Amino acid sequence: MFLLITRTYGYPPWNFEFMNECTIVSFNLGLHYNARAPGIPNGYYGQHTLSDDIRGAITFLMDFVAAKENRIAVWRSALPQHFSTFDGHHEKGKDVNCSLNPLKLINSTRGQVIQNYNKAYEEVFSSFCDNGGNLLQNKTLSSSCGRREHDCTVNRTSVDYPTPYKFFSDNNFTRHMERFRGGDDGKDSNLVTGKILRWNIADLFDVGQWHISDCSHYCYVPPLYEAAFERLLLLLDHHSKTL
Repeated sequence: MFLLITRTYGYPPWNFEFMNECTIVSFNLGLHYNARAPGIPNGYYGQHTLSDDIRGAITFLMDFVAAKENRIAVWRSALPQHFSTFDGHHEKGKDVNCSLNPLKLINSTRGQVIQNYNKAYEEVFSSFCDNGGNLLQNKTLSSSCGRREHDCTVNRTSVDYPTPYKFFSDNNFTRHMERFRGGDDGKDSNLVTGKILRWNIADLFDVGQWHISDCSHYCYVPPLYEAAFERLLLLLDHHSKTL
């Protein structure tokens, strides 16, 4: 089994070609997009909005799991930022310090979503997939952590948002477009359906006291990684039992 976890400053559809040998892909978008106005385009890798880039990434993930058996797609939650602003998010162009107060964030213990990027995820998944996804009732995985999985059907040749197909088409990469051609059976092979698991860990990181010298990265708290990856292991273990 080969697990790949990607981290980029935006949505780079050309990177997906390097994931074809993977068994599990964990993906995440958000940081470096405008947290308070997700409709404003990102400055990295083209002028795309966060919502459209999430749709493009979901389309790739569905194509990924449909192409071979036993592949798994995972969407990781965005992690909190702890800047000294009213909601904890960074403000570009302002000299802001780190805040030790986690209550500046929208806290999931009050029934809301931590981090505006996670709110954007919920909005896209609820409109793009199975009317909000399937919340699994599992004693090991607390329901307060959010949805566990979504079933999505997408058109992998859509050009309405930045799909990998659109990137190849716009740049005349004809060799890469070959695999998107319809099959000989007459069926529409460009519609693909799959499942995306949700790796929700924002609540683990909502502790401002750990951010004395860094407001949005977690290099100084290695024990958090053990807890976060334990949650991923539980998620994958539960999913494997349903196959």
